[in-house]
Amino acid sequence: MTVDVVISGAGPNGLMLACELSLAGIRPIVLERLPEPSEEPKANGLLGQVVQLVDRRGLYER
Repeated sequence: MTVDVVISGAGPNGLMLACELSLAGIRPIVLERLPEPSEEPKANGLLGQVVQLVDRRGLYER
């Protein structure tokens, strides 16, 4: 397996970064220390440039 970027953490930011890099033709790998998804919420809201990025991808509804 060949990767261009290693991302530490599969939370909302790490996964969004991985998706954006993939769309740009960069091959990321996401490393997560937890063996399964957490029961606790990781993102309680979206702020700043993240909102613009999500909207640009058509994933944000007002």
